[in-house]
Amino acid sequence: MKAFIPEIHRSGDIRAFEEKISRISMRVLVEGTRGKSSTVMLLEEMIRGTGARTLAKITGESPQIIHNGEHIDIFRERDNILLDYDNIPSVISHDVDAIIFENQAITPYTMRYIHHILRPRHIIIPNIRIDHTEGLGNDLAEMTENFARNWLVTDELKHVYYSEPIPKVHDLVFPILRDFAGQHPRHVVLHDVSIPPEYREIPGIENFCNAAAFMQSTFGIHENPAPFLRRITEKLKVKVNCRSVRYVNAAKINDPISLIHMLRYLLRQTPEQVALVAYFRKDRVGRSDIFEDFFGEIDEKFGDRIERIWFAGFGTGHVFKHLPPRLREKTAINTDSDDIETIIATAEADNLIVIPIINRVNPFMDRLYAWLEDPEKAGTRTRYAFSAVSGLRELPASACPEQPPADMMFLTARDKNF
Repeated sequence: MKAFIPEIHRSGDIRAFEEKISRISMRVLVEGTRGKSSTVMLLEEMIRGTGARTLAKITGESPQIIHNGEHIDIFRERDNILLDYDNIPSVISHDVDAIIFENQAITPYTMRYIHHILRPRHIIIPNIRIDHTEGLGNDLAEMTENFARNWLVTDELKHVYYSEPIPKVHDLVFPILRDFAGQHPRHVVLHDVSIPPEYREIPGIENFCNAAAFMQSTFGIHENPAPFLRRITEKLKVKVNCRSVRYVNAAKINDPISLIHMLRYLLRQTPEQVALVAYFRKDRVGRSDIFEDFFGEIDEKFGDRIERIWFAGFGTGHVFKHLPPRLREKTAINTDSDDIETIIATAEADNLIVIPIINRVNPFMDRLYAWLEDPEKAGTRTRYAFSAVSGLRELPASACPEQPPADMMFLTARDKNF
């Protein structure tokens, strides 16, 4: 896979970017709280299918640009907080007819800055659910208002597509978006994308429905849902490793509403008991607080199907205190990487489905997934290193020197500051 190393020569590149972006008529921005990367990739595939030359960008755990279907890793040579650091050189470096970029949900300022430089004509919002309360708003209503205000950054008319399969969320979010759009008809046309009743229980179905609605409205093309449904149901299947331990890849589900939606779908597919393994990040305290409030609902809906819980990371004792009594009896706190073999052995002995949840990007989850996916290879202890240049990096046992490289420091698996 190729690597893209963004470089900016400030004044000249910015002028070139502004000229080029104005010549690309199809400018699509995907934002919201969940499913952005998946929706970007769907849209890139669909738009490319019309014969257009495409450039897409996804962020998060593994930032990439996608040029005409080719995925290219973004390698950042230095720490850089400028949001145009990836976007400007990505656009300058490729001749395309359409751009489809992900807008990270960090703060209202960062979201609006991306609107300012990309000037989208189409905005796709797969969903807005409670998360990122440290920056986006204290509750779902405030978060929704902040997303709506993005539409006023530029004067161009934008078509906004919003969908939500969960009725109680849709009934709170959509009226706020509708009222805001009604107040600013010169800036926005809002599309309330419906989801067929037979699909509403499928986690992530809103990604396809939004992309399909965009393609129908913009190109007059009807997209067949069957291939997407096969993909998403395959992702949601219970996987089995060589030790017959079963698991579901759910650690990227970072908000409780989506987790409840996924658990409802999963537990209807199997009668087996499950084990939850949760990691709480020090830099996502707001997310931890949200889950504290939702564990009661999780217990009410699924408590009889949850056999064991392990809490790892920052502030596990605090979260534990807020658990319902039934879940508290099943929960181990202060879990670290040394306990992962115990988790695997327990799941194997008790025939439990392991479900990692809440935060994916951390060394603990890296090691847990290594054990779940290939326990024979994971038997050798993994070490991690951190560099101001390349960030957190897993070092396989065969590649672990006695001393770290000059720009690295080793971090132990017990470090609770990840």
